[in-house]
Amino acid sequence: MPAGPDAEPEVVAGAWGLETAERFELSIDGAAHRLTMTPLSEWAGIAGTRGTPARALITAMGAGRDLVLSIDDSSGSLSLAGVSAALLWIDERQGRLGTVTALLRRGDHPATNVPPPAMLPEIDARPASISQFTRDNPPPLPDSVASRPEIKTCREDWGYAGADEDGLLYAELGPETRLWGLRCFLAAYNTGHVLFLTDHLGGGVRPLTLAGLDETIEVFTNVLPGYTLTNTVRARGLGDCGVIQQWRWARRGFELALEKRMDECWGLPPELWPTLWRTRGIVPWQAQAQPVLNPVETAAPAERLFGHWGAACNNRRDCFAWNTQPDSGSWIRIAMAADADAAPEVLAGTIRSTPGAGYEVHVDGARYPLDLSTELMREGLGRLHGQAARRLITALADARSVDVSNGAASGPVPVEGLVRALQWIDRSQGRSDTPTALSDRGDQPSTAIPAVPALPAIRPAPAVDQAGFGVGSALPATVSAMPDLVACKAEWGETYRPLKVISARLTAETELWGAPCSLTTFNAGYLLYLTGPGGRDPVRLKLRGALEETSRFVNPAYDADTRTLSQTEWGNKWGHCGRAQSWIWTNDGFQLQSETAMTSCNALYPPIWPSLWSSR
Repeated sequence: MPAGPDAEPEVVAGAWGLETAERFELSIDGAAHRLTMTPLSEWAGIAGTRGTPARALITAMGAGRDLVLSIDDSSGSLSLAGVSAALLWIDERQGRLGTVTALLRRGDHPATNVPPPAMLPEIDARPASISQFTRDNPPPLPDSVASRPEIKTCREDWGYAGADEDGLLYAELGPETRLWGLRCFLAAYNTGHVLFLTDHLGGGVRPLTLAGLDETIEVFTNVLPGYTLTNTVRARGLGDCGVIQQWRWARRGFELALEKRMDECWGLPPELWPTLWRTRGIVPWQAQAQPVLNPVETAAPAERLFGHWGAACNNRRDCFAWNTQPDSGSWIRIAMAADADAAPEVLAGTIRSTPGAGYEVHVDGARYPLDLSTELMREGLGRLHGQAARRLITALADARSVDVSNGAASGPVPVEGLVRALQWIDRSQGRSDTPTALSDRGDQPSTAIPAVPALPAIRPAPAVDQAGFGVGSALPATVSAMPDLVACKAEWGETYRPLKVISARLTAETELWGAPCSLTTFNAGYLLYLTGPGGRDPVRLKLRGALEETSRFVNPAYDADTRTLSQTEWGNKWGHCGRAQSWIWTNDGFQLQSETAMTSCNALYPPIWPSLWSSR
């Protein structure tokens, strides 16, 4: 039951280990309640109900003694002892006792008597910085990290004798900070790492310890490092109980953004574990802050990593998969539009291309010639579409070895994680078990695939005179004195001095000011502010991106003719990776127009970076 006067309850039920399920029925003391089928991540056999039907079911549970869940031809029973006490406790905590919204003790008091939800804390997250180094392609491990006593202590405690390179974790937390993880234990379903922060040269080593709600983490379990750091402790191998914690890299270091816990091992998938803590601006796959029923209706953009393959879907539900190993020398990108009758596309290339030479993908020795296309890249790339692409994707899914060749240039493409990436795309688009699925094909008609979400329509505000504005204007003193700008300049030193101020008039009463505060080899960092005339009353500009808020802008530019604010952060000097975003100034402020991103530096140039957001 979410907090707040307008919240609606939700009941979800299921059984462990089901591959398919068609009919759900839940009976309480002999009275049946039909549940609607719900697809939920990779977990089959989950069903639920919401709103008025859920209230009727909850009322019956509060007064009942025995519950029987029947799924197709199987059934199981649960005792309802203690349910009424739990429901009463929730009503008390949410202040809804005696109101029409109470779960158990409903009354005549209006819903307006229920207190509003508490404000979620907000993390001032640092903007992600993309680099040529990745988790799969880290720089050399500094001796200053390898020699730390914390590693030896943990390994002795667990009897672990592996090499430092085994299970090494790495992530960049900005141009000046690196995160290292060294494995210190390896158990049946949990792997432990000790984490350290260093500067970009390996100096200033310090062990990373982070606070959860009721514990301090010194050794991290099944950790996923990065700007969002995830710690997952599995209480058993099935993964249906344990603890999930996430921290976001912020101005003051890592801050707790999410904690979920399930102490009882009863088959509950992590998506449904109770959330004990969450913050604004983070809705990872584990958080499920939105209702879990009918998840494909909202088409929220998402990115995932599966072994050596990444996958992403945008707000239209167009999806992409690509290999993430930047040092392999070759790459493959698979694209699938959201339309029910869509056909897949395969693009392939090599870091060093031979102009005019054709492309081939070799799958376990079999050769798949590709069409040479120069439409997206001047140097050319290999392309297949439709049935030819589908045949290649089918072969890739069963492959042991894959490489891409282009004249004298060739290189391997890892396959670990590809099938999981394709399955995730099928689930995200609702095309599993249909003839058009990339991996999980079946006999369900294509009409079962959800309709494509409508793209947001953006209308630019009328243009205004830009006299006195542009690049190189003097920054107003009110903006120069902003504490966050002063702090950014102090953090980066004098690097920003060669950069010029950006300014624009947005309306007669609103100005845009861009103040530089950092400069690296190929990225210029700015803080942007909206002000009144003459720089009066500056407010830091923070804009919605496809996956997270943007508060520090990289290589920004404003086009007054099209009312477009854009930024592109480069991960290396060749443009193999990065993130590009654009916003349109409208009568309602800046609205996200587009976003593309490629977080692995493996020669995919901006025209073919996966789309995370689009509009019309």
